[in-house]
Amino acid sequence: MAELTAVFNVERPLHEVWEACSSKNEGGNCRIPAFPSPDGDGCAATVLESVPQRLLRVRKDDMPCAGTQIEVRVEPATAAGWPTRVTLRQSGFPSAFDAAPEVFDAHFRQIAANFHLYLERGIRVDAGVPPDFGASLVQTALGLELRAVTDGGLADACGMATGDLLLTVGGVRIHNLGELWAVLGARSEPALTVAWARGGERMEGSASVNR
Repeated sequence: MAELTAVFNVERPLHEVWEACSSKNEGGNCRIPAFPSPDGDGCAATVLESVPQRLLRVRKDDMPCAGTQIEVRVEPATAAGWPTRVTLRQSGFPSAFDAAPEVFDAHFRQIAANFHLYLERGIRVDAGVPPDFGASLVQTALGLELRAVTDGGLADACGMATGDLLLTVGGVRIHNLGELWAVLGARSEPALTVAWARGGERMEGSASVNR
């Protein structure tokens, strides 16, 4: 997984968008809004390159994904100078991330959406760290299919296996990763009941999970 990229337009002047791209910029360190961080205030980063009202490139200093590079480019989207186009890019992921690229891509899309929200409306939402289902999941027309199951993870504890199609978690029908993360993140009980399809058979299992 070489890099993840998102491009979107912000309905604000370029100079305002640029000012909102980072916060607490002191001594070559800054915070990048919307990127996950331990305190939910945007990731801590070291500035590697800064071209005012054009480019900000930083190294992420906290977990998750410490050591990766985040690049923010801003430019006029049209000859009229409005709106402002933003290109958000994150690169330098460890090779271990290649095992589940769809998970990290979906999470990056959430980060990009939250970053867009912050740049345009000033509202801060931290994407957080995705809950771990204990499996590599692939989007299909019918929902999420398991391609690899981690020993001892939630999916394994419930009895799921590679090739199973996830149906429900806690009684909620799951179609995509965003829905799965929302249900896992909102759980209040110490155990979850998961239903899945194995071929033409519906199966169900429960397992205790940590919040």
